[in-house]
Amino acid sequence: MATGLFLVGFGLGALFAGPISETVGRNPVYITTLVLYMIFIMASALAPIIGAQLAFRFLAGLFGSTPLTCAGGSISDLWNPLERVFAFPVFANAASTGPLLGPIIGGYIAQSSLLSWRWTEWITLIISGLVLFAVVLFQPETYPQTLLKWKAQHLRSITGDDRYRAAIEIRQETLFVRLRRALYRPIFLTVREPIIILLALYLTVIYIVLFTFLDGYTYIFQETYGISQGLTGICFLNIVVGLFGASALYIIDSYESFAASALASITLIRYVAAGGMTVVGVPFYENLGVHYTMTILACISVPLVPVPYVFYRYGPWIRERSRYAIQTTTEVKTGKRQKV
Repeated sequence: MATGLFLVGFGLGALFAGPISETVGRNPVYITTLVLYMIFIMASALAPIIGAQLAFRFLAGLFGSTPLTCAGGSISDLWNPLERVFAFPVFANAASTGPLLGPIIGGYIAQSSLLSWRWTEWITLIISGLVLFAVVLFQPETYPQTLLKWKAQHLRSITGDDRYRAAIEIRQETLFVRLRRALYRPIFLTVREPIIILLALYLTVIYIVLFTFLDGYTYIFQETYGISQGLTGICFLNIVVGLFGASALYIIDSYESFAASALASITLIRYVAAGGMTVVGVPFYENLGVHYTMTILACISVPLVPVPYVFYRYGPWIRERSRYAIQTTTEVKTGKRQKV
């Protein structure tokens, strides 16, 4: 239940973090949500009763989802499409390795006679503190509109010429108006953009399978085969290979300046679904058995196998008809520009 609530909070938080970062800039969202995340992780570690622990886990997830959405936007800010091919896997591997290393570390802590289960929260808090320290000291603001606004303000201050204005200043919109439009954007993308709809379905099924494994592995390897909790966690290592970085990179390349909102849409759907599956996963294994449960998950996955091939074949045609997606181009060695 705690994991399920954390994941549901993760999905709901993404709906706000991405659009807000496209309004006030990336760093204010990173820093504010990370501080709040750490507060609720600490509260979860100190919770005296299970109800409080569940509530704090949900709130920790609500504020902990920022990197999953805003990091894609930051990568779009920093690198062009060709450079992202090399930069994004570094982030994707780190983001996907964390949830898979967690069961390994947590498993050994839980079975330890020297540490209580609360140390799973304390270790998370310590690591988060180190990340916050690095973000505050070393991470620059990357959102282009915020940087242009700062540049215009600087030019006005040194020249005294009020003609230097950024686009967001020329429009003279209030922060409330810009936030309202930005918060509406993920909802619009979710119901109107074929790229988002298909990839949301595709990744939701993958996450249902993945997070069913989170509880299912415990049932299969510990209760069925008697393997220790620590070794059961190691079984997650094979999932690190591959994973779904290509899908997120396709979204970043397709939406660029709106990448954070696009990722927010998909994060909401897949993590809410994943949170529900962590609750019903073990009953599935107990009532249907391992073989039938795995067969059902495989059958659910089969209809979505063509999704990547649809985008490979019809991607340019789909993006041409999108309000937010862009038509990307790649320089080939001949010097010509080729649609991709």
